[in-house]
Amino acid sequence: MAITATPYLITVTHLAQAQQDLYGDTLNFALFTSDYVPNYFGDFTFGGVAGFETSGAGYDTGGKSLANRSQSFNNTTFAFLLTADALVWPALTATFRYAVLYNLTKNETLIGCIDFGENLVYNQSDFTLDLTDGFISLGRA
Repeated sequence: MAITATPYLITVTHLAQAQQDLYGDTLNFALFTSDYVPNYFGDFTFGGVAGFETSGAGYDTGGKSLANRSQSFNNTTFAFLLTADALVWPALTATFRYAVLYNLTKNETLIGCIDFGENLVYNQSDFTLDLTDGFISLGRA
């Protein structure tokens, strides 16, 4: 299965209106079960979809906050890239399909969703979401 990442419409709108600071606001990734069916045009806040968040040993409700973000701009490709430290859930026991990024600072607005394409099952194993090569890239088509 292919891994895909999709933005929520609300964030695209907020970025166009300069209502979110993806570099300075507190951003979290939370893990969601396969019961969640993302509605990229109708889901707006974490609170509205939090019922689909996974649970289990090694997982804290609300997910993990991004740390050590940096930003860069490529003058050749005209792409803006935002990176952060990898997120690690040590000794995780949980089943999930999605990693949902949301802005804790701005009313828990949903930003984007990574679909792993299938359930990932962890049984006291470390799960790492590597964001060091970027988690948001904006550029021309």
